[in-house]
Amino acid sequence: MKPVIPALNKQPQKILVIRLSSIGDILLASPLLRLLKKRFPGAELSFLVKKKFLEAISTNKHVDRVISLDTTAGLPELMRIRSFIKRQNFDLILDIHNNFRSLFLRTGIGADVFSYPKFRWQRFLLIRFKWNLYDEIIPVYRRYLYSVRELGIEDDGLGLEFWVDDAASARIENVLASARFSKERFILCLAPGAGFETKRWLPEYFVDVANRFVREREAQVLLLGDERDRKITRTITAQLNGHFLDLSGEISLMESAAALTFADLFITNDTGLMHLAVALSVKTIAVFGPTTSELGFFPTAPHALVVENSGLSCRPCTHIGSRKCPKKHFRCMREVVPEQVYEAASRLLA
Repeated sequence: MKPVIPALNKQPQKILVIRLSSIGDILLASPLLRLLKKRFPGAELSFLVKKKFLEAISTNKHVDRVISLDTTAGLPELMRIRSFIKRQNFDLILDIHNNFRSLFLRTGIGADVFSYPKFRWQRFLLIRFKWNLYDEIIPVYRRYLYSVRELGIEDDGLGLEFWVDDAASARIENVLASARFSKERFILCLAPGAGFETKRWLPEYFVDVANRFVREREAQVLLLGDERDRKITRTITAQLNGHFLDLSGEISLMESAAALTFADLFITNDTGLMHLAVALSVKTIAVFGPTTSELGFFPTAPHALVVENSGLSCRPCTHIGSRKCPKKHFRCMREVVPEQVYEAASRLLA
């Protein structure tokens, strides 16, 4: 007979993890899901996510059921999902979103509830006054694990996980073949977009690095992103010297994951695709501008390197990015020059 966990009222049989968005945050939950399943192998593990981000969790092998919330349907949908959750009789709810919506969904359900620390006060003081009160740099995925430390769950060091759907892989393989991409030649993948302008490395810098790989490795260049990134990717492809394929806004998240598996190197901004590449063990160079490692989103895998302008006193100026540089100089990105990224990539490839 398995012992009852001291922090719980009873051994959990049904567990719900709540992380509604976004792509990166959902992927950062994958170590937690793996370790929960290992700690409670007999429990049914469910995951609640916004409908638009279903693909970020749909193939996770540790999750028994995915529950989707259609936020476009408003309050009636929120009420419906809350009623559904209550009927499921969950023993344990882990709220790793920890906002007003997730608080509403978990309150009064009758389950043991754990939520993760966002370090809001430390974050505010660091961004607003540059007072660094962080005792240590704790990546977000480890903050998720910290929330359930009382359950005997510890980091196993295996990192993020993602499984690509076979059908998506087959579709992308056909797309690349139709575009005359050869798996025998070097494939450089770029993700020049980001949700906020200040998190975007300069398009001309992407062009510079890509053309150097074209010259020195005869690289084929593959561009990824959503429909909002098309203007940026079109600007870049207009200046590329080699063979390229722009798939921004043309394929799904799952197909983007499939495309990443063909890449020899991925150069990206701080985006959900960055975390996806890390989860897929793709060699990744990530350019960070307005945010810093204390905020928890730097990749920690050995196959990923961060390039940043670490000497600026104005960083971090935000924790999620902004529309314009508050100082109007944008030095955090402008002073990360192509040569730095190319050298970092060369070290990683070596």
